[in-house]
Amino acid sequence: MRQPIRNRLHGATAREWSATASVLNGDDSTWVVAWDGRTIRTWTDYMAAIRRDFQFPRPYDDDDNIDGYMDWMTDLDWLHKVSYVLAIEHFQAFMADDPMGKRRVIQTLAEDILPFWEEEVQQVVIGGEPKSFQIYLVD
Repeated sequence: MRQPIRNRLHGATAREWSATASVLNGDDSTWVVAWDGRTIRTWTDYMAAIRRDFQFPRPYDDDDNIDGYMDWMTDLDWLHKVSYVLAIEHFQAFMADDPMGKRRVIQTLAEDILPFWEEEVQQVVIGGEPKSFQIYLVD
């Protein structure tokens, strides 16, 4: 029997993330995105980075389109991977110009995206399989 997947937010030091990243380096089954949080200051910056780095197949210009964002983040088939990792280095500086947006990002990831890939995908996608999605908040 397969081990249950536990998707979660991880608090990590730079050293801990570096060790994890070195293990992931060369793992072709995992899509790894690592951001310098100092470069993502607002919700608009976040949406541009998520679209770019998760390679959304069709761009959309409406940064307030949460439904479109959720549709893409709960699909990701085009990446052809079995697991995903998002690391936000310098997390304290991440979205420093938009603290409400930062809370919305973390809440959406923790309450919607991670549970979807951990379990809900089986109920809403025909043939849907749980996938590991780990998020590292690095300071």
